[in-house]
Amino acid sequence: MDPCANAGCALPPLCGKSCTARCGCCGCADGQMFQIEGRPHVCKAGCLEPAPDAGNMASDSGSDAAEPIDCSRVGCAPPTPCDEPCTAPCGCCSCAEGEMISRDGGSLICKNGCYAALGDAG
Repeated sequence: MDPCANAGCALPPLCGKSCTARCGCCGCADGQMFQIEGRPHVCKAGCLEPAPDAGNMASDSGSDAAEPIDCSRVGCAPPTPCDEPCTAPCGCCSCAEGEMISRDGGSLICKNGCYAALGDAG
């Protein structure tokens, strides 16, 4: 059995670095936000770079807002079907274009980072 079948992919790589994760790195959509070591990063062209306004997002103002989740330890959730919104706190991973999976007895194909029914992929 493939050891990565249930592991999922790691966070997308930092821009200028290659993916070194054993089970591969997830893709990301431009503008998608991630927390890495407590700092916000934004996806640009499939890799992550520090968010330009990172200083404003990580303030210690003493407000009663909930502590942000450290997504560098959690990672993204598996890709969703295209007709379902991602509700994971650290976002959903993108699938590889054209990748096919079986779910609930049907075949799905990756299109634009989410899974569509095989007949809807055209």
